Amino acid sequence: DYPDKVVIWDNLLPSCKRCNGTKGTHDVLKDPIVNPYLDDPKEHLGFRSFRLRGVTPKGKSTIEVIDLNHYERLVQIRFDIGTKVSEKAEELSTKLKSYLHSKDTKSKNRLINAVRGLLRECLPEAHYAACTATLLLTDQDFIYVVEQMKNENIWTNELEDYYQKASKIVLPCV
Repeated sequence: DYPDKVVIWDNLLPSCKRCNGTKGTHDVLKDPIVNPYLDDPKEHLGFRSFRLRGVTPKGKSTIEVIDLNHYERLVQIRFDIGTKVSEKAEELSTKLKSYLHSKDTKSKNRLINAVRGLLRECLPEAHYAACTATLLLTDQDFIYVVEQMKNENIWTNELEDYYQKASKIVLPCV
């Protein structure tokens, strides 16, 4: 519909084949959708019960046009991620208790390495990063572990860096 826009860099967004195919010939000038080069998705999309929620008309349109709540392709995967994140957060609580009991280097390193691994899954370049970051950084077990690690002075600069990067992509829970 707009041949003059074909070579404009901001119009060339990478997307998966399914999302691009689902979008099809949707006219984004007549009915805008979230453009991550121009829009902060957090301003338009929220998260609840493993489904994305539009918090603005543009967010709602984006969800519908790209079918971001397709059950088998996306919602089930988010649920599976949520289950795994919850299990891993509980494991962190166990590792924290072990460290607090022994205060030895091995248990400290096990805890730090486990937190590091989880936070890496929340970095923007990871698959499903916004989902993982939203679920992990709002998990009460994880929040408690972070607080205790900070109180024990074992929260590292690297963990803080990962945490801050992940915080930037956490979707609002609506």
